[in-house]
Amino acid sequence: MSNENHADLASRRSDEIDHFVAKRIKARRRQLKLSQQDVAEQIGISYQQVQKYESGFNRVSAGKLFAIARILDVSVNYFFIGLEEVGLSPAGSKAASSIAQLSNEEVRNALTGLIDAIAESDTRKERLDT
Repeated sequence: MSNENHADLASRRSDEIDHFVAKRIKARRRQLKLSQQDVAEQIGISYQQVQKYESGFNRVSAGKLFAIARILDVSVNYFFIGLEEVGLSPAGSKAASSIAQLSNEEVRNALTGLIDAIAESDTRKERLDT
């Protein structure tokens, strides 16, 4: 596959993932019976921006997704649960999805912390090796 075709495929997959996340945001907001205005006020943006996020018209930045997750009382991983079912799973996402689905928040946070610590340790080792 040429670099151009690979880039096009990656861009399409990103767009599909953005729309998937947008649907999850909207569904969770509705589940909690919050209005777009409620969410917007807590983040400090306009309700129109929330509409754009939920429609997938605008991509949600990592920082905004984190803020939205806090408001909707879910982990950031919540927005990616189910990617496998629609054929969008990146390598290794099955484990992440399994962790995200754990109902015990303490266990979920402990596992996420462990994974972060391992990744940080590996990054430090790479810096020392160079």
